[in-house]
Amino acid sequence: MRTGPVTLQKHGTFSTKLVNWEYTRFRATPRGLSILCGRSEARGPVVVHKYSTKGKLLSSWEVHTCPDGRPRPHSVLEVNIPSQTNGASSMSTQKQILINCTRCFGLILLHDIVTDDKSTEYAVYTDERKKIKPQDICQGPGASILAVNAIPESKSVWQYVWQGEKLEFKKKIPIATDFPPHIIYDERNDLLIVSDFEEKEIWAYKMETHNVAWRFTEKNKSKEIEKVEIMPCAMALDLAGRLYVADGKNKRVLVMDARSGKFQQCLDMSELGTVRDIAWSDQHHLYADQSMLTAVHTNSQGGLSITHFAICPKQ
Repeated sequence: MRTGPVTLQKHGTFSTKLVNWEYTRFRATPRGLSILCGRSEARGPVVVHKYSTKGKLLSSWEVHTCPDGRPRPHSVLEVNIPSQTNGASSMSTQKQILINCTRCFGLILLHDIVTDDKSTEYAVYTDERKKIKPQDICQGPGASILAVNAIPESKSVWQYVWQGEKLEFKKKIPIATDFPPHIIYDERNDLLIVSDFEEKEIWAYKMETHNVAWRFTEKNKSKEIEKVEIMPCAMALDLAGRLYVADGKNKRVLVMDARSGKFQQCLDMSELGTVRDIAWSDQHHLYADQSMLTAVHTNSQGGLSITHFAICPKQ
């Protein structure tokens, strides 16, 4: 796959009924066939929505176990839970994990199939010592789960592994920033990549040693964006090793080399307004074997819209 500059080819936009982007997190499901959104309502339950790539609302869940009247960002992630079959490890059916950063200090599992049985929602991890409030989550090495600790001054990402249908703590990864909004794991380079919009920095840490692999700051950014303040938020990776970073202060997405942190190009998103979240898929919903970048952005009505782009090599 080519790793040079890319261009974006727009393929479809739809608007959601959601507003207040601060309380909303999006994830594309495997192969980009649907989009998950976790949202915390003010003084109400956490709600998870599943959209098709064409904007149809497929299903919704309400999480009743954790409302406490304090809206917080909630992240949702589709995962496969490892299982043992005749002594060999295999993967079970797809499920959703909803991050819960309110009073239960834990993670909630929602089954992919919505039923009237309320027992389909249950805690897969709860920290009774109240040492971690899981914030943003992502897939880690293997089938592990990485979670930002939202407790002030914790400056750490915690890794969990599956034991049956429960998660167990494995290790704590120290980071230089305090509960950053987004994390992503780069399997190819074994890197935990962290964005920090308050300090305007992006950090990459080696998973094995916890050492800093690279750091992108205001001081080392390229001349192309030298005079413009950045606010790195959501991130996405493609199979070629490109790191896409939504610039929450400007109408653009930055493209970087994930291994080195070197800036490559800016993708103009001025027609969309401010991009709040992004997701990448190796399967475009219109074209087979065509990469897709999904952008979540504000619209003129104050709500959130979702636009899909095919990622094409720059001619």
